[in-house]
Amino acid sequence: MAGDAALMVTGGYGRQLRLARHIWRMCAALFIAVGSLFLGQPQVFPASLQGTFWLGVPSLCVVLAMLYWLGHTLVKELARRRQARVQAMAPVA
Repeated sequence: MAGDAALMVTGGYGRQLRLARHIWRMCAALFIAVGSLFLGQPQVFPASLQGTFWLGVPSLCVVLAMLYWLGHTLVKELARRRQARVQAMAPVA
């Protein structure tokens, strides 16, 4: 809630930062859901899978996907800001 209030006071984020925030929130919720099923309820899976590392793989995949997309999105934002800074410092003819 504090983050949303700060967002309203400052006037909002750019497109890439909004997308990064969305990715973070969606992947955090997905991680909780996947972890609750695969790590929290192993008894619903076959006995051959219970107690193995395979039940942790989906949670790891969610975290890796989140890190990839956050990195991809934020790198674009950093490149956009760097380009804007370079254009602002360019001499006007």
